[in-house]
Amino acid sequence: MWLARALGRASDGIDRAVVFFLAVLIGSLGLAVILTVFFRFVIHLPLAWSEDISRALMVWISFLGSSAALKRGLHISLDLVRDNLPPGARKAVSIFCSILILIFLAITLWLGVKSSIRQWGQTATYFEIPITFIYGSAPLGMAIMVLHVLSDISGKLFVMDGGEKKANPPDPLTEGIA
Repeated sequence: MWLARALGRASDGIDRAVVFFLAVLIGSLGLAVILTVFFRFVIHLPLAWSEDISRALMVWISFLGSSAALKRGLHISLDLVRDNLPPGARKAVSIFCSILILIFLAITLWLGVKSSIRQWGQTATYFEIPITFIYGSAPLGMAIMVLHVLSDISGKLFVMDGGEKKANPPDPLTEGIA
C-alpha cells in the first residue's frame, strides 16, 4: 500500500513538471513559428534554424504531451464493453488492459533507448548537438508513461482509505463521485 501511495505521489509530481515544461515548449514553438513566418514573408530572409528547432520542439511536445494525456485518461479507448460489465469484471478488465499498455510501453522504451544510443554520433542539421537529445524525448516520454501506468495499476489494486485496502471500492461510474 505504501508503494501505491509513493507511485501516486511520484506520478503526480512528475506530471506537474511535465505540464509546466509542455507550456514552455508550446510557447517556444509558437514563437519559433511566428519568427519563421515574419522573417520569411515580411523581411524575405528565412531563418536557417527554424525548421530544426520547430521539429525538435514538436517531437518533445508529442511524447511529453502523450504522457500528460495518459495521466488524465485522454487517449482513445473502447469503453462500450467495459462499461457494461459488472464492477468486479470491469476492474479486472481495466487492470488487464493497463498491463497490456505497460508491456507495450516497456518494449517501446527499450527500443527508444537503443535507438537513441545508436544515433549518438549524428548531429542536428543546423545545431551541432547530438540528435539523441532530440529523439531522447521518446524514451523519456515512455518512462514517464510507465510510471503513470504503474501508479494507475497500484491505485486500482490498493484503494487507499486510511492506509487500508478496501475489498470493494465504490465505482465512480455507477455510484457517482463522492
